[in-house]
Amino acid sequence: MPRKVPARAVPPRFKAGWLAGIDRRYAPARVASETLAELHSALGGDLTPQQRLLCERVVWAHARLQQMEQHFATTGQLDASQWSGLTNTLLGLLRTLGLRRVAKDVPSLRDYIAQQPKPEEPQP
Repeated sequence: MPRKVPARAVPPRFKAGWLAGIDRRYAPARVASETLAELHSALGGDLTPQQRLLCERVVWAHARLQQMEQHFATTGQLDASQWSGLTNTLLGLLRTLGLRRVAKDVPSLRDYIAQQPKPEEPQP
């Protein structure tokens, strides 16, 4: 049975888990992974399943737009309606997620110190 070879391109249609199936040696896959991690961090890190799914869709839409724009830059051809629709979709997803960075919940200095193990006292 032949083994499955990782894809080298962003799929033309969104499919949940698409990023896991892309060859990480391929630059767009690395950029997409970094973008996904950056989005998770900007949203505070502890995401709901809904937020994770939206983030994956944002990364897919962003990667597809980059491919379309690169194709346009090299060939001069662009499906303007597809590009416009995907751009509007990306904007809607980003608005749903929020356009402002979310601060991570961190304990106060007093609480942090209280959580630390107490040093053992030296034996006489």
